[in-house]
Amino acid sequence: MWPPMQGNMNLPWYFLHHEGKATNVFEGHQYGRTTSILTSQIKILLYHHQQSSDRLNTRWFNSTTTAMPRQKITLFFDLHSPYSYLAFYVLKNSPIFKQCDTTYIPVLLVAFIKLVGLNPPWSSPNKVNYLWTDMARWCAEYNIPWKQGFPENYPFKVTTLKIQRILTACMIESPLCHADLVAALYHAFWVEKKGVQLPEVHEPIVIKILGQNVGTRIIERSTSEEVKALLKQNTEDAVASGAPGLPWIKAVNATGREECFFGFDHIGQVTRFLGLEKLNGPHL
Repeated sequence: MWPPMQGNMNLPWYFLHHEGKATNVFEGHQYGRTTSILTSQIKILLYHHQQSSDRLNTRWFNSTTTAMPRQKITLFFDLHSPYSYLAFYVLKNSPIFKQCDTTYIPVLLVAFIKLVGLNPPWSSPNKVNYLWTDMARWCAEYNIPWKQGFPENYPFKVTTLKIQRILTACMIESPLCHADLVAALYHAFWVEKKGVQLPEVHEPIVIKILGQNVGTRIIERSTSEEVKALLKQNTEDAVASGAPGLPWIKAVNATGREECFFGFDHIGQVTRFLGLEKLNGPHL
């Protein structure tokens, strides 16, 4: 019978073997309770009494107290970027990425474009026309919700400055709800084609997802100098890390190695770098 039962309910015969030294790690502890923390790569020698004889059997178990670090992903995004929508949707919803710790960092696309000195894709009619064709293909292949056409107030009749600040404030005020808020806004923007840049459109969505009290507090906080500075810093951090555009993905694998990837079409490289299962799809 294992574990052996004694009058004082102590657990005898557990010894920690590490570097040739034996130590009783359960000394003075009651059955069912353990308070010792085992160090990494140790062997626990289990002596247990057999009912049928007095003979002791030994069994060795390799044990580690430090689990393999989880892979980490950081997505820099602006709601204005349709390819960032694709990256966000797959990172949030694909079961392949559930084992990763994923963070979504709001940046401001108009400021980003100025910092890196690019011409925006909407400055070229050919690029815009191809963008809709390409988006429709990706969404069909990966079952991502999508509706053709421009959202209201797109591209820059009104910028995403206010809503990106709200998302930045949400990261501070209500981080556990941040991804759900991003998802709701992306759906409104790229599927329902609503102009989420406008307060009369995005504020009801914020209240619906976060609740009246928290939502109102976050909307108010979004105008603070703290949040303005943080959004600016997020944008500068993305550029400083080498981002040529959005979406920009930082990935850290289980060994602690970091690499960066640009564009939704490179998300397959992200999975391979992190040692994840392959995404189903012809391009990834």
